[in-house]
Amino acid sequence: KPQNIVDKDLNFVLGLIWRLILAKQIVVLSPDERTIGGDDRKIDSNAKRALLEWVQKRLTPYHIRVENFGAAWCDGTAFLALVHSFNPNLFDYRTI
Repeated sequence: KPQNIVDKDLNFVLGLIWRLILAKQIVVLSPDERTIGGDDRKIDSNAKRALLEWVQKRLTPYHIRVENFGAAWCDGTAFLALVHSFNPNLFDYRTI
């Protein structure tokens, strides 16, 4: 809902950003992979695996274990740690 953005609903905004990343950056046209976003684009499993490995390396100092792009992201902690890994001055991660 647009109101979630206006209301600065952090969980909604971060979830939206993550969906946009998945939908726009890690896609190929291939009938062998699974569909995302309800359209004809498919996730390239090799790109998804490479992204997951990159995320795991970025989150190692935060002691967060990420095994997938589903349940591991539900509470927003992994995403916030990922954002914090790029800009530690943006917010105090210890308060999360």
